[in-house]
Order: sequence, then structure tokens, then C-alpha cells
Amino acid sequence: MSIRKKPPKPRRHSGGGYHPDDWEAVSDGVMYCAPACGRGCTWGEHTSALRHAIVACEQLGDGWVPALTENLGWHCAIRRGSVRISIGQNGYSMLSTEFARVRGVGGIIGEGATPAEALADARAVLERELTWADNQLLTFLEATE
Repeated sequence: MSIRKKPPKPRRHSGGGYHPDDWEAVSDGVMYCAPACGRGCTWGEHTSALRHAIVACEQLGDGWVPALTENLGWHCAIRRGSVRISIGQNGYSMLSTEFARVRGVGGIIGEGATPAEALADARAVLERELTWADNQLLTFLEATE
């Protein structure tokens, strides 16, 4: 049985918060954790999250790549361009895209039991949002003629 060691203490950044380098995971035997995290995340948790991401990439085909993040545990996601699918602990997927992140507008979110279902749901949400935006534009143009 291995005992998890605590990660090294993070440094404070001159602009506040942690130094950017302290968000890079470091390995110390079983542990694979960023100093700014401090949880003591493990290499096994990283490997498991990466395995889930690779399976999801294979399901969706070319262009999808694993996109793991680490903060109080390893979090599994995949990415293609500005589209990101986060894969939760329960196996469900959620898609968000940076496409609509303009002036405080949130991204498009879809959910599904698989990455493909999450993409289809997000596409339907996006189509509804674009229809609404078209209607708002027409109303505005008519009012300002």
C-alpha cells in the first residue's frame, strides 16, 4: 500500500492567486497533482480520466482530442476546436462551446448519455437560440425603419 504524499506548497503570484506554473501537475510516485490543487491527486486517477477521454474521442471520430483538467481531482473532457465535452462521474456528457461567449452571453449547453447525444442536444439548443436571435433582429429592424 502506498501513502500519498502532499504536493509541494504553491507559490503566490504577484498579481494575486497562484503562480501559473503551480497549476502544472507534478509526479511524486503515486501522486500526480498540481501544487495549487493540494488534494493529492494520483497517477491512477489521471490514467482513468485519460482512458475515458480516449474512448469518447474514438466514438466521435477524427479531430477530437483529450482535454483533461486537474483541480481537486482529474476531470475528463474532450475538445475539437472551440467545442468541449465534459464527461462527468456518472458517465453523462455535457457540451459547451465558446462560440457564443460574447459580452457576457453564455455558451451553448447540451446533455446526453453519450458524447454524440450531447452534441445533438447542443445543436438543437443552438438552433433554437439562432431562431430567437433572428426574430429579435427582424423586430429591431422593423422598429427602426
